[in-house]
Amino acid sequence: AIGVDGGAMIRFSVADFLLNPALGNVSFGASITDIAGSALSWSTKRTEIIPMQINGGFAYEQPIPVIRSTATVSSDVVLYERALPRFGLEVTYEKKVSLRLGLDQGQFAMGAGFNWEHRVDVNYSLSINDALGPEHRLSFSADLDNLMKKDSNSE
Repeated sequence: AIGVDGGAMIRFSVADFLLNPALGNVSFGASITDIAGSALSWSTKRTEIIPMQINGGFAYEQPIPVIRSTATVSSDVVLYERALPRFGLEVTYEKKVSLRLGLDQGQFAMGAGFNWEHRVDVNYSLSINDALGPEHRLSFSADLDNLMKKDSNSE
């Protein structure tokens, strides 16, 4: 299935509010997934429509300068449903390589990500679903504006 999603986020510095430069950033966000209702076609010729969902969440990002990394703890929940919230921990080294652990609907999840020059992101996750078994997700994104800029070192 192919889905269309949208979202918004607000982020602010806790260090600015509490006048402590060692503190990090807090983010609050919301998203709408499967806006048009994605059609999922099974090999059995059965088709399902995945309904639209509204999600809300927060994150706290803490720099760890001594290891040139950032740790982020986060949680999100599907609004208007009795689903369990998701919790996660991500550690990112030099804004390039990320390792993730978490709980997705009470089930263990893990993943990794790679960012190339703030231009291309590749992310992988694995979660264990009691009914379906292992669930693998791979995502790719590109910042077209940064991809089209000339590298300042190449001139």
